[in-house]
This record gives sequence, structure tokens and C-alpha cells, in this order.
Amino acid sequence: MSNADTNQATQQFQSMFINPARSYAEMTLDYSEKLLATQQEAFKAYSDIAVGQARAMLEIKGTEDLKAFTESQQQAVKDLSERVKEDGQKVVAINQEFFQQGQSLAKEKAEEGQELTEQNVQKAQAEISKAADEASTSADSKANEAQATDTKSTKTK
Repeated sequence: MSNADTNQATQQFQSMFINPARSYAEMTLDYSEKLLATQQEAFKAYSDIAVGQARAMLEIKGTEDLKAFTESQQQAVKDLSERVKEDGQKVVAINQEFFQQGQSLAKEKAEEGQELTEQNVQKAQAEISKAADEASTSADSKANEAQATDTKSTKTK
């Protein structure tokens, strides 16, 4: 195997396996980072609501305070349920984006693989044609030499 063939094989290996793996790893890392940031943001919001309600509970001193706390609990539950819904939508959007990027990456790499295969087939066909031409030329040359030898031997007899 020549040095050029080795370099080509290395490039093909990188384009078919290493580069897609690297792209997928980068895409997965971005996805994980977005998902983690969303989860951290949600956890902080939920914690703030819980701590706020706990502080409000500590402020209860009488029936009016209890009534106000109960009303604030209802609002807190409403706010929390809206927040959970929004966070769920964010996670779904992040998952959809990741899925679409994965499909796009797979399609792109499949197309690159198909192009590479076509190039290799064309190169192999060209090499086969060249070898056939060389074999034909060699056979013609040997046939001519044999004919010349026959002609000389016929003349000498």
C-alpha cells in the first residue's frame, strides 16, 4: 500500500467515523448543557417559591394572617403549576432540537459516505480500465514480438 493510499484510508476513516463521532459528542454536550441549565433554573424557581411560602408561614400570628397565607398558597400553587408547564415545554423544545440536529447530522454523514463510495467506485473503475489497457498493450506488444520472431524464423529456414 502506498503512502498516498494510506493517507486516503486515514482521511476516509476520519470522515466516516472520527468526525461524525466528534460532531455527535459536541451536539450531545450542548444538549446536556442546555438541559442542565433548564433544570437548575427550574430548581431555583421551585426552591424560591417553597422558601417564600415557608417564610410566609412563619409570619402567621392570627386568623387574618392565616387567611392571607391560605390565599397566598393558592396563588403559589397556581404559579408553580404554570412554571412546571413552561419548564416542561422548554425541555420538550430542547429534546426536539437535539433530535432534529441528530437527524441532520446523520443525513449529512450518509450523503458524505455515499459521495465517498461513489468516488472510490470511480477510482477503482479508472484503475481497472488503466490496468486493462496496460495488459492489452502488453499483450499486443508480445504478440507483435512473437510474430516478428516467427517471421525471422520462417525467413531463416
